[in-house]
Amino acid sequence: MMGSIMEKEVTGWALGGTVSGVAFTRAAHVRILGGAFLNECGSVRELICVDPEPCYRVELDASRVTLEVAQSSLDRL
Repeated sequence: MMGSIMEKEVTGWALGGTVSGVAFTRAAHVRILGGAFLNECGSVRELICVDPEPCYRVELDASRVTLEVAQSSLDRL
C-alpha cells in the first residue's frame, strides 16, 4: 500500500503538483553540497522517492552526468 502512495506522489510531482516535504520542482537549478561533485550545478530531472527523504535524479550542467542525490545534499540556485 505504501508503495502505491509514493508512486502517486511521484507521478503528481512529475505533472507539476506539490508534495509535502519535497523542496525542488522538475527542472529546478541546484548545487551539490558534498561528495565528489561538491559545488557542481545541475537540473532536477526526476523525483525518485519521498521517504525517508526526498531523492532526485540530477543532471549536471558541465558533464551531463546524471546522479541520484538526497534533498539534504542540494541547494537551490
